[in-house]
Amino acid sequence: MILNASAEEPKSPFNTFYKTVGLMGCMSRIGTTTQAIQIVKYLMYYGAKAAYIEMNDSGFVKLITEYYSNVSMDHNLCKVIYQDVDMFYAQDKISEILKLDYDYFIYDYGVYAPSVNRISYFEKNINIMVAGTKPSEIIQLRRVLTDMYDKNIEYIFSFSDENEQQDILKMMENKASKTHFAVYSPDYFSYLVPSNKIYDPIFQIDDTLTERPQQKKKPFWKWGGK
Repeated sequence: MILNASAEEPKSPFNTFYKTVGLMGCMSRIGTTTQAIQIVKYLMYYGAKAAYIEMNDSGFVKLITEYYSNVSMDHNLCKVIYQDVDMFYAQDKISEILKLDYDYFIYDYGVYAPSVNRISYFEKNINIMVAGTKPSEIIQLRRVLTDMYDKNIEYIFSFSDENEQQDILKMMENKASKTHFAVYSPDYFSYLVPSNKIYDPIFQIDDTLTERPQQKKKPFWKWGGK
């Protein structure tokens, strides 16, 4: 863990204890996992230790082991490491995972639905809902806003054109201050520094900390699977 600042130690923006972040998407294929991985990379950019936890049935983490090379695994903890991102896919090992030395745990709950464990989601320190601007996506977003109108949620819009962002802010009304627009990120694992302007207001990390840019790496495919 990163310790609290003292007279002898450099200033740290992180608490002694870990923090948790829960993400859900208004519907499928809206960029929820992309945002979860990008947040891990963002926190790493500032020097924090962060890990991704798969809390849905997408099988995303296991698929990485099948189709990407240069992957490391810890079978005991159901942990996969790819391009410096630590990812866990076994929900029954959460208690063990939380004992590990991380500053942040990023939980990906997948698609918003009645079956999602909302108690677990709202137990997290920060709640994020990923939304979109297509008509079908707006319909789902309105259902979320109605269902969770009294909850403190940050909203990140994927794939939004700059010309429509002001209209989205007006639509979000009293949630406008909690509304953010994602930078286009075609690669889960390549962090784009302009995304800082999206995540900084959410995480409020001390901007005096020296930035530590992550080297961009290209994935190496396993053609044909294993």
